[in-house]
Amino acid sequence: EMKQRACCHLSLFTGQSVDYNVQQSPPGIVKSLKQSAELTCSHSISSYDTILWYQQSGEMGALKLIGYIYYAQPEKEKNFDRFNMTGDGSSKGSLIITDLRSEDSAVYYCAASLHSGVEPHSSSTKTSSAVSAQEHSTPSRLGCLVTDWRPVLGASPSGLTPCVAG
Repeated sequence: EMKQRACCHLSLFTGQSVDYNVQQSPPGIVKSLKQSAELTCSHSISSYDTILWYQQSGEMGALKLIGYIYYAQPEKEKNFDRFNMTGDGSSKGSLIITDLRSEDSAVYYCAASLHSGVEPHSSSTKTSSAVSAQEHSTPSRLGCLVTDWRPVLGASPSGLTPCVAG
């Protein structure tokens, strides 16, 4: 009998924006379904006090705001119950996804911003070229499959290493 395994692969393209120092890490995570995944975003923009997190499902899907952390106060959007933000928006924060599911397959982006009190992302510096062509991208790609798997190196798209039957 073939055993079934659950695989989540998270591939991150590290780097920073052209004009500002905004970085995401780590370079990659492989997790099983129902486990947790953590992404970190840091910046060194002294006037910025907020870190925002976005999710993009599908190749050209719209960016959905997961939430943001203003100093140490996280604010989360609806439908992201398993997503938690920790840290300090003025320097470094983490996005923690618990109980990973296949629908968490997406590209994740972080941004640094000055909180305006009305629209916190109105003056954001995102780490994604999908949002601004002038800035280098550092998205996190998360894919989840349920199968007997082994990594395939050098596979596309965009650096995502799929899990295939092994």
